[in-house]
Amino acid sequence: MAIGAVAAVRAVGKVQVVGYDNINAIKPMLADGRVLAPADQYAAKQAVFGIDTALKALSAHKKQSELSGVVETRVVLVTKK
Repeated sequence: MAIGAVAAVRAVGKVQVVGYDNINAIKPMLADGRVLAPADQYAAKQAVFGIDTALKALSAHKKQSELSGVVETRVVLVTKK
């Protein structure tokens, strides 16, 4: 997680940290420059994405072997404003 990386590289000097999960704890580090950017993959919606995919498969009467192994979900890079 980016918060742990920030603590580990602080003594090294100029290292830019990016992370995954745009959680509230990372926002102060983004604001003051300790973190360059987190990616927000909408973790709270992951179950919804899975249910939507399952419903689409059921409505199309597709078997698991006929489905793509990849479900694309939205990811946004959050940067300091």
